[in-house]
Amino acid sequence: MTLAALKRWCKKSPPAVNALDYYVTSAPSNQNAVDIFKGEWSSKFPESADVKAGNAELFTDGRVTFLNECLPGGLKGKKVLELGPLEGGHTYAMEKLGAASVLAIEANTHAFLRCLVAKETLGMKSHFMLGDFNRYLEETKDTFDVCLASGVLYHQKEPVKMLSHIAKRSKHVLVWSHYYDEKIIHKEGSHLGDYFEKQPIVQKFEGAEYKLYLKKYKEAVSWGGFCGGTGADAYWMTRVDMKKALSKQGYKHFAESFDHPDHPNGPAIAIYASKEVNE
Repeated sequence: MTLAALKRWCKKSPPAVNALDYYVTSAPSNQNAVDIFKGEWSSKFPESADVKAGNAELFTDGRVTFLNECLPGGLKGKKVLELGPLEGGHTYAMEKLGAASVLAIEANTHAFLRCLVAKETLGMKSHFMLGDFNRYLEETKDTFDVCLASGVLYHQKEPVKMLSHIAKRSKHVLVWSHYYDEKIIHKEGSHLGDYFEKQPIVQKFEGAEYKLYLKKYKEAVSWGGFCGGTGADAYWMTRVDMKKALSKQGYKHFAESFDHPDHPNGPAIAIYASKEVNE
């Protein structure tokens, strides 16, 4: 074998595995479990957990409080469907507010396992499932009191279709999402425009037209804690079209909060929508 061939073989050969590296020899602790995914965590655990993970305050997030305030009777006793729980922060918050049950569906394998670590660390009773929630929404006959779709719409290839599926399963929904605004995303000095196609595609869905803007993740997919969608790109909706799509699916009552046009990752807003008008 020539030196060049040997170098090629070495590059292809997988690194040697030492099974002993998978064992923990320190005393059992929640931190040991958290550290399986060290460097990947986004969320900061509640202080009561006494563990170090990420920095985002998702376990005490005001968006869940907003949902609780909008929903008739609050979350207490409600059957909840959560799409994309990431690390279980919102799941935990909804449990604390009295949700009767939470089914949380996550497609990212590492995020799903981090949810299980959080569940064990905090003694949560919610049920986490691994898989594509779009497939679940298409196939299930189950219905829910409310759906939480926080941080997932802008990761979709077919965002309008996703909203239509939610509408068939729940009369109430909270969507927190980034949205496309040309003036903000392509303003001078902004890095956001580098990830977007300027020209939208126009999608017709159930008699209405929507403008969708392609966003590519680029280098973001190289991070171990990547929490995007299942593909290398996604389509963003405009704020107006988000609300139009919800209206077309029968949602009549709306409330908005967390309107952050200057969010570093792109303009964002939380929209609560209900099919019940007398609230």
